[in-house]
Amino acid sequence: MRLNLSILILAILLLSACGSTPDNTAVTGAPQPPTAEGTSEVQPTSVIPIDVTLPPVGTMIAAPVTEDPEIGLMFDVVYLEQTGGFTGIPLTVEVRSDGRIVRDGVEGTVTPEQVTEIDNIIKEIQFFSIQGQFEPAGTNPDAYSYKISVDRGGSSRTINAQDGFTPDPLLRLINAVSLLGV
Repeated sequence: MRLNLSILILAILLLSACGSTPDNTAVTGAPQPPTAEGTSEVQPTSVIPIDVTLPPVGTMIAAPVTEDPEIGLMFDVVYLEQTGGFTGIPLTVEVRSDGRIVRDGVEGTVTPEQVTEIDNIIKEIQFFSIQGQFEPAGTNPDAYSYKISVDRGGSSRTINAQDGFTPDPLLRLINAVSLLGV
């Protein structure tokens, strides 16, 4: 009988402990927000609606950023990777400011005029300030996909794009680099 009484008292203590959460802690142990019965009131948070309209995919937007402090510097390296397309043959081009180029693993050189042309395009289109989305949500294996990176003065920027979603200024740079070393 004494054992049954001990079990009964233990069961009552356990049930009373489970039924009361004075510290607003649920079964999971995480603090819960105070209720109206609690000592503090919960104030609703103000919500300020923000009307943000994103431009269509493939549209460049002017970035509200400060002017590029390194715009006077020439690029160090431009790297282009083109994949996809009907043939599925990838293309890689890496050009350095000294005129060295590696096109699909084959080393060569380009003229100083070609290097200057690439640098001028980078500056004209403000490559380091370009903002926008230039790829669709899905992929199209028959469309070319581009990855173009520019390193300049310790800064680096990479933009991914796909045919049909690449704005003309960016496509101008991609085409100029892809024709180097042909």
